[in-house]
Amino acid sequence: MLLQLDGLTSIGVIHKAVFGMSTDANKHPTVGDALPDWSLPTLEGTEQRSGALRGKRVLFFIWGSW
Repeated sequence: MLLQLDGLTSIGVIHKAVFGMSTDANKHPTVGDALPDWSLPTLEGTEQRSGALRGKRVLFFIWGSW
């Protein structure tokens, strides 16, 4: 299943995943930490939820033209 993301959405998702996970300012996420729940629209017009991907390998490919 392909997810269609623009650059700002990608940055927002990554920012939320990295900085929105912890309420403790001194605790930073590390490899293996669980991501918070999120959802994104698919090319088919449905919604892909992170809960449906639990236990599966997920690759985020972030591409920019800067």
